[in-house]
Amino acid sequence: MHVDVMAESRVDAATDEAICHLQRRAFPATEEFRHGRYWIHRPGPDDLYVLAWQDDRLVGQTVLYQATAPQGRLACLGNVCSDPDVRRGGYASACVRRALDEAGRLGVDWTLLFCAPATVEFYRRLGFETVGNEVRFTRPDGSTRPHPPGDAAMVAAVSGRPWPDGPVVLDIDVF
Repeated sequence: MHVDVMAESRVDAATDEAICHLQRRAFPATEEFRHGRYWIHRPGPDDLYVLAWQDDRLVGQTVLYQATAPQGRLACLGNVCSDPDVRRGGYASACVRRALDEAGRLGVDWTLLFCAPATVEFYRRLGFETVGNEVRFTRPDGSTRPHPPGDAAMVAAVSGRPWPDGPVVLDIDVF
């Protein structure tokens, strides 16, 4: 296995197709992945794909979105997955670990993700903690909205700073 990091601006056609193929296999019920690699939010040019390869086959990935809040800088993890044929092979874990390393390189304070309750323990083993305060997103018109209920909010402290109390308002619309 080898893990690569690639900025959104450098994703070529072959990598795009490999990501699309992986996401269709990993998230078969997500209609948006049948038409492209974006589900909720298109990454910015400096956002990063962390890609795990087995030989020349993409078998794991995550996207590292960059955001800020009044309390500090964040990296946000999205679309963490591995190919169903190789699940429990450490590919998704390797991608998350590499994403945390990249977040440290970027100088962020925290890495944030939202996950289904069934995956909380997976992320806890990788250093994330569940947090209960509200996370809000900033819409293009400047208004804010909370993350929809149901998913667990989890953070990993990258800089050693404790996660803030109270609402955290991100400068991105969604991830």
